[in-house]
Amino acid sequence: MTDSTTGSTNNRFSSGKTPQLQSASCKLQATRLQKLIANSGYCSRRKAEDLIKAGKVTVNGKKAEIGQKASPQDKIEINGKALKTQKHIYIALNKPQGYLSTTNDTHSRKTVLDLLPEELRTVKPAGRLDMDSEGLIILSTDGDFINHLTHPKYPQKKIYQVTIKEQASDKELKRLTSGTLELDGYKLNPMPYKVIEKKKGYTKLMITLTEGRKRQIREVLKLLSYHVVYLRRVQVGSINLDPLKKGEFRHLTETEINSISNIKTHQKSPISDF
Repeated sequence: MTDSTTGSTNNRFSSGKTPQLQSASCKLQATRLQKLIANSGYCSRRKAEDLIKAGKVTVNGKKAEIGQKASPQDKIEINGKALKTQKHIYIALNKPQGYLSTTNDTHSRKTVLDLLPEELRTVKPAGRLDMDSEGLIILSTDGDFINHLTHPKYPQKKIYQVTIKEQASDKELKRLTSGTLELDGYKLNPMPYKVIEKKKGYTKLMITLTEGRKRQIREVLKLLSYHVVYLRRVQVGSINLDPLKKGEFRHLTETEINSISNIKTHQKSPISDF
């Protein structure tokens, strides 16, 4: 597998120091008005629909209608006051072990937000990476972007480096790609893999997922009687972990953002680089 980087010379890395903010934006496209209002942080999409139905929303001076589309370039007003559109933040972070992929924790444990400066802590994680795992996690303030990374109808591949305690048999590993494995009654997609190293006492693999069941790799390998001792996510869609060190983050490039946002529902694409 090729360890490629994003290739951008404008990326800035940080392990706690505040970087020059370089949040990129997706190309401005018309979208449903209630979604645009919700993405601004003004209210929920359902509440936005209620405001539109009540005649409290105007677009370029005209009363809005349900189903109408608009872009951030349009003059949108709610109750006579201009809607402030949010410049979204898109971040790639190398999560170390011991951090939760959430925005807060009732037990005061460390979260991924603790790795970011205060002004960036409005972001939310796109999916989860369990506390014992490390590697690439994407965070954003853009709800639609997060949806494109987490909803099953948008097939985004995720690639992981995995080390298991035992020397795995080829016969058992081939079950990963069989499409017959199940977790909690759910039939899993094939999980392409590549053996990187196999010695007595351990096996190192690269595994690709196209769905995100809870602790999927750990639980599937447990079904095969293997114990995962190390797991690191190295790629999400076209976004790579390298060259971020543990605890470092960077802003995504516009190309990376659009590669996620522009993927079509159930678009078929190669699921493995192996």
